[in-house]
Parts: sequence; C-alpha cells; structure tokens
Amino acid sequence: MTLPGGTTTTTTTMESEPSSPRDAKNSSDDSSAVEFHHVNALVSRWMLDFSFTSVCRHFKDDKLNDFDLALKKLEANCEGCMTQKWQIAAFLGRVMHGSQIPDEVEGEGYVMPLMVATSLWRTLRDTVADVEEYNAISTLLHVQSVAVCLKEGRKDLASTALKWLKDTQNIPKNLAIKLSTLVVKGDSNHPYMRNFQYKHLLEKVQLYLDHFLAENPSDFLLKAAMKVAQSSHSPDSSSQQDQSSSQTTEESIPAFKRHKKRLFHFKKEELWLPQSNQKPQKNSTRLSAKAATGPLPKKVRKKWTPFLDEVLMKAVRKHGEGNWKLMLLDHNFNGRTGVMLKDRWRILKRETVA
Repeated sequence: MTLPGGTTTTTTTMESEPSSPRDAKNSSDDSSAVEFHHVNALVSRWMLDFSFTSVCRHFKDDKLNDFDLALKKLEANCEGCMTQKWQIAAFLGRVMHGSQIPDEVEGEGYVMPLMVATSLWRTLRDTVADVEEYNAISTLLHVQSVAVCLKEGRKDLASTALKWLKDTQNIPKNLAIKLSTLVVKGDSNHPYMRNFQYKHLLEKVQLYLDHFLAENPSDFLLKAAMKVAQSSHSPDSSSQQDQSSSQTTEESIPAFKRHKKRLFHFKKEELWLPQSNQKPQKNSTRLSAKAATGPLPKKVRKKWTPFLDEVLMKAVRKHGEGNWKLMLLDHNFNGRTGVMLKDRWRILKRETVA
C-alpha cells in the first residue's frame, strides 16, 4: 500500500504468523530492515497533516474555541519547525481574531492581528496560483486593518495601522489616499467600506484554503479514521458481530443439552364456543354520585349567637330591611349569605312580636 510521502508498506494478516522459530527469526529480520526513525517521521507527518486539516475545518465552520484548541495541537506537533502549513495556520489565527481589539491597548506600538496577517500573507505568495485571488485578499487585509479600528471608534489605532501599511507594505497609492480620507472623517459606515467587509475577507480566505487543500491533500489520516469509524458503526458489522457471538455461544453448549428445533411451529389456541345465539347484553345502568363516591358528609349548621343577632339588628336599622348585600359589606356574619340573614331576621321578628 502506497502512503503519503512516497513510502510503500506491505500489509500482513493473522494467517501469516510464523509457525516455527526459524520463521520468527526471519520475520524479525524483515521488520528491522525498516528503521524506526523513518516510521516515526512518517507518523509525525500524518499527525501534522491531521492537525492542519482540523484547523482549516474549524476556520470554515467559524468555531473559535475549537479553532484555538486545534491550533495549539498543531503548534505542539510542529515542535518549533517553520513549515508552510504552520505559516498558513498562523495566518488563519490572525484573521480569525482580526475583529477583536482589546479596550486597554494604546495606539503607539500596538500591532493588531490583521497587521500581522498582512505580513504573513506576503510570505505565502507562492501558495496562491491565481494572482487576482492574492491581490483581492491583500486589499481586504489592508482595508480591514483600518476599518476594524474605525468600527470600534479608535481613530488613533486606525491612523497607526495606516502609517504602518504605508511604511512596510506595498499598499497602492489610491487605496492609501482613500483610507486616509476615511480615517480623518472617522467614517466606518462609508459605502466604500461595504465593498470590503470582514465577512468578504473570511469568504476569500476560505476559497483560498479550498484551492490549497485540493493541490496539497492532507487528509490521509482523517480518511483512514473515518473508514474505521464508519465500519464500526455500520449495521452490517454489528449484525456480523451478533451472528458470530451467537455461533460461539451455541458451540460452547454441549450437544445433548441443546434444544431441538422444530420444523413447524404449532400454537395451541382455545376454540370459541358460543353459548347461545343472543348477543351479550350490556349493563347500561350508571352509578349515582352517592353510590360511586359513598355517602356525603352532613352539613354542620352554624348557630346564631346573641352577638350576631345584635349585629344583624343594628345592620337592619342602618340599611333597612331587604338590603342584605349592603349588610354583608359591613360584617361577614361568619360566612353567611344574604338568604341566611333574611331567614334569621324573620325569626327575630317573630320572637319580638311574641
């Protein structure tokens, strides 16, 4: 099997195990023919490619936390070596954090992430086949280095970034004049800025990554892991595992203890024999509420006290007979209603006449 890097390896199976000490000695001699540092270098290259592919994928998905974690892993795999893929990853990191400006920074001496990305982009000129694509990303980096500062209201940082672009980068004169005018006005919502927005920069960089990965495939380890993951989760593999496990269990049971399989399955069912031709009658009687819930508790009558009788007589003298609702507004009468007040007043009138 041919692997990335031009290395050819031979695959062996479990059937080719040495059957004698002489075969074991010959196999050990063959394995020692490939030195370990060559294998280690190849595996390290695969791990570097996998980390780089993860960085590119998280950049496209705009997942900042996952991107930072993958970038740290790539930095650990690089071990200080300045490879081309590490420079691209460092460029992606500056672009990813390009729209963030800390509040406590000062204008003098502060280098923004997009300014560093502009410098790194010049070193990656050989990785871009299309000149127009390279110039488009360069222009977006120049404009956004200034626009990000104006958007945060930092004219001091915008003027510092523009001065740095003029001194160190090959910024076109017409672009420098236009940006100088916008910095003086402090206008971040100018129509000219809308043509060079930050999202346009991300889209162009993502397109550049697609072209680079197509010409420099780095997903060997990723594809191998995906094949293993798909085969382990496929229903065929699980069914094969179930069949193999069932076969092993059957083989482990002695022959005289195994259950004999029947060719035909018979199920005993009881026949239904009608007792008569009449249809069964349904009992449509319903239980009453008292039968369903049991006997209801008896109501306890509230006795009228002499105090309540006196309050009722005073209320009748105040509001007049018949105005029971007005009387209830003055006194609750221990939860009694207007009808109860009326009945009690009749009793009091009888007692008074008697």
